[in-house]
Amino acid sequence: MDLKIKNFGLVRHLDFLKENILIMFKLVTEFKTNFYSIVLERTVYLFVNILLFSILFNNFGSVIGWEFSDFILFLLLVDFFAVLLGIVTWKSWIRYEITLGGFNSSITKPINIFWFNYIHTLSYYGLLYTILTFFISIVFILYFNIVFMNIFLGISLFLLIGFFWLSISEFFRSLDWIMIGLSGISWTPFRNLNQGFKNFPSPFFKNFEFKFLFFLFPNFLIAYLLLPILKGDTVINLMNYVWFLVIGSIVLITCTSIVWRYGLSKYEAYG
Repeated sequence: MDLKIKNFGLVRHLDFLKENILIMFKLVTEFKTNFYSIVLERTVYLFVNILLFSILFNNFGSVIGWEFSDFILFLLLVDFFAVLLGIVTWKSWIRYEITLGGFNSSITKPINIFWFNYIHTLSYYGLLYTILTFFISIVFILYFNIVFMNIFLGISLFLLIGFFWLSISEFFRSLDWIMIGLSGISWTPFRNLNQGFKNFPSPFFKNFEFKFLFFLFPNFLIAYLLLPILKGDTVINLMNYVWFLVIGSIVLITCTSIVWRYGLSKYEAYG
């Protein structure tokens, strides 16, 4: 059996995406209890984080040059980033599909197997979190009186950072095709480092000479690039960072595709 990834019609893939988005919204409306529990959870979560950031501000605000509003805006950006990407990333790792033979049925479907695996499990929890966080963020954006052009540039950079992070996470996720469990071993410390940049934003490292080592982590980039843009500050060499994100995404997508092709060619060993 030919297990290589095949090219199928664009319309068919877009229809598949549309159907799964509709299913996700349907799940949101059918499980109202989840909505109320998430509202309560996000309220408590934001309260705890605001308390944490108030402690950081009182101790380090003058050291890193941030006002309390900067901490709050950073918190909202990081939180919204996580839940928005959670719509497509909050799912099981492919090692479960591999070991349980989950690809046995999907490889015969008239659709790209990577697209199928990536889209058919959109998280309605992620959607609920995103909707709630979006409205909270809008209130604060209006409060901060952010200039429209800065918002436009910020959204563009936000999406670019998001696509870059998706490319990274999918590359790590694909490593299970090389060795079962390799994704978890490599992804866990990477994810924890990114979380660390939420508790200690980029200004803590303003005197660190090798900041380029942190450009793989979105929480660092949000504080280093996105927050200054929204505030109207000048970001030196912004286009260099943009090209880094674009080229990095292309390289990661290419590597992920190669790993998937290799894994599918060896899939019979698991199936």
